[in-house]
Amino acid sequence: MLIIHKHEEKDDVVVYRFYPEGELEGDYGLISINKISGEVDMVFAPNKYFDHFGRRGFPRLREYQRNQEYKQKDLIAWG
Repeated sequence: MLIIHKHEEKDDVVVYRFYPEGELEGDYGLISINKISGEVDMVFAPNKYFDHFGRRGFPRLREYQRNQEYKQKDLIAWG
């Protein structure tokens, strides 16, 4: 499970904080999406564990870009 919160939005980029395992206390990472190109990026991950989880959020950010709707927060779960 991954929780994402909108951290910053500019004209062409939206940056989200992400929290692995729903742990809102402590460390977080940052992922971003370019609103025009749909390119996603790992902006910051404090370690490989966070990097792995943060990349799970990439498809959701691409979905946001396709729909041109950037949610304030979201929960991403997988089986």
